[in-house]
Amino acid sequence: MAKITKEEHVEAVRTLKKWLKPGSTVYCVIRGVAKSGMSRKIDFYTITGKRMQYLSGYISKLLGYRRDKDQGLHVSGCGMDMGFAVVYELSHTLWPKGFKVTDKTPHRNGTPNGQIDEDGGYALRHEWL
Repeated sequence: MAKITKEEHVEAVRTLKKWLKPGSTVYCVIRGVAKSGMSRKIDFYTITGKRMQYLSGYISKLLGYRRDKDQGLHVSGCGMDMGFAVVYELSHTLWPKGFKVTDKTPHRNGTPNGQIDEDGGYALRHEWL
């Protein structure tokens, strides 16, 4: 992947935080799997209002995933939910100090409403389409 500038990084964070709030769902779409099963192409979306937002380009810039020439991010790995792995990494990057738990955010380990879940990786939900 080409090196991104600080401005591109800041723009990616700003745009993703505009579209994604703790409790938002990131939708994962598998575009292809390598014959070896060791990597896959995945696209990522969210819905804001009545619009679907394409997240893959911003995720690529923020997290360093290579974009496939046709579509999707090239995600290496197997034996686990790779969509979850990318969304967890994205969420942790956007909220490294955690997030405030509400009725609209994921509840993990019994963290009560109004308290801070210190693992920002669980701020976002993921779902496969």
